[in-house]
Amino acid sequence: MTHATNSAPLERAKVTVEIAEGSDRARALRFIDKRAWEAHQCAARPLDGIVFAARIGTRVVGTLSVDFGSDERPFPLESIHRFDPALMPMPFDRRRIVQGGHWMVRVRGQNVSERLYAAVSEHLALRGIEWFFVEAKPHAYRRLLELRFTVVYIPGTLCLAHIPKDGMRYYSEDPKPRLYMVSVPSMRRALAEYWKP
Repeated sequence: MTHATNSAPLERAKVTVEIAEGSDRARALRFIDKRAWEAHQCAARPLDGIVFAARIGTRVVGTLSVDFGSDERPFPLESIHRFDPALMPMPFDRRRIVQGGHWMVRVRGQNVSERLYAAVSEHLALRGIEWFFVEAKPHAYRRLLELRFTVVYIPGTLCLAHIPKDGMRYYSEDPKPRLYMVSVPSMRRALAEYWKP
C-alpha cells in the first residue's frame, strides 16, 4: 500500500529518518495502520521487513518500508499481482530487487518523502540493490515521477483472492494499484542533496 499524500502542516522542525526498531517500530506501525484507515478505511498490508520512519522529535510523520526476498521467500506482492518476470527492466533476481511499500507522509513542506527515499536508496545501494518493486495508485505514481525517479510499469493482474478481507478496500476501489519498478540509482541521483554528510 502506497500513500503519497501530504497533509497536516507542522511547524518547521528538523526531520530525522532512521530504521525504526523496538518501540520506534511499534510507533511507526501504528502510524501506518492509522494512515491506511484514514485513506482507505482498511488495514495496511502486513509488514515483515524494515521500516524507515521520518520523525519530528518523537512524532512519526512518514514511513517507507523495504522487504527483502529470496528464491525461498517470494515478495508479498507476488501473491497479490500476477505478472511476467520477463517484462521486468532487468532479470527478476530477488537478490538485486526489494519490495517497497507503506509510503505514507503526514506533513507538508518538510521534504519528508525526499528524506525517506534518500535514506532508503542509500541503504539499498550499499547492499547492491538496483530496483525497488512497488505497487502504486495513480497519485503515488505521479509523485514518484515528480521526485525524478526512473519508474517502469510492469503489466500484471490483481489476484483479489489472495488479499486479506481487512485490506480489500485498497485493492477493490478504483483506481486500482499497479506494479512498478523504480531504479535505485535514479533515486540516488535525484536525491543527492538529501544524503547524510
